[in-house]
Amino acid sequence: MDKIKLEGIGKKIAVVSGKGGTGKSTFSALLALSLAAKGKKVGLLDIDVHGPNIPLLLGIEGKKMGIGENKKLLPVEAAPNLKVVSTSFMLEKEQALIWRGPIKSNFIRQLAEQTDWGELDFLIVDTPPGTGDEIITLTQLIDLTGTIIVGTPQAAAVYDVRKSIDAMRSTKVKILGLVENMSYVVCPKCGEIIDLFGKGEIKKLAEKEKIGFFGGMPLDPKLRKMTDVGKIELKSIEKEITDLLTKIIKSIE
Repeated sequence: MDKIKLEGIGKKIAVVSGKGGTGKSTFSALLALSLAAKGKKVGLLDIDVHGPNIPLLLGIEGKKMGIGENKKLLPVEAAPNLKVVSTSFMLEKEQALIWRGPIKSNFIRQLAEQTDWGELDFLIVDTPPGTGDEIITLTQLIDLTGTIIVGTPQAAAVYDVRKSIDAMRSTKVKILGLVENMSYVVCPKCGEIIDLFGKGEIKKLAEKEKIGFFGGMPLDPKLRKMTDVGKIELKSIEKEITDLLTKIIKSIE
């Protein structure tokens, strides 16, 4: 499969996870918003054909992409400096796509080739969970700068993160680092840190596999409410999360 030349786009970073329910899409949205807030020109490409959640998280569900003079797709403006392309923009609400692998692969190629992003400092790609057709197609189509793998501390989730690590190594994509989401929750009444799903398992895996570990993200009830209504305010989320995003941005810059 021939690579696509994405002219005018700087670093291209995929966010992946070995299983669903890790908060990968929320992390992708937070990373993109944080980069945009720092003045970077950012594109966010949602290639989850079966469950595209990025528009919902960013409050732009139901929007439609335009067509430019060059007959290419025009991304939806989600925030200052942030452009978004998602399968969701091409579907009716709650419409499901019943597609097999080759159709999904061709569709992802069309999105990558026929989108007019303009000049971008970063392109963040939110991928579906697992190591299936979409991710393999992505690695074959685009010269990725690297990938960030998101997992949670449960044993089953760590097992699936190992699969993502193996998939990225097999496709020769650099792993920039691991993130442990849902690391803990802070009791709103007493301030006690509660390890709901275990503790430090993703960090241990990173050390074992000799991969960078960016850190852990706590469960943040305020963030959950913001994503439910599609209005993420970075200044209102837990400081531990903003500190982690700042650390990641410094690393990938």
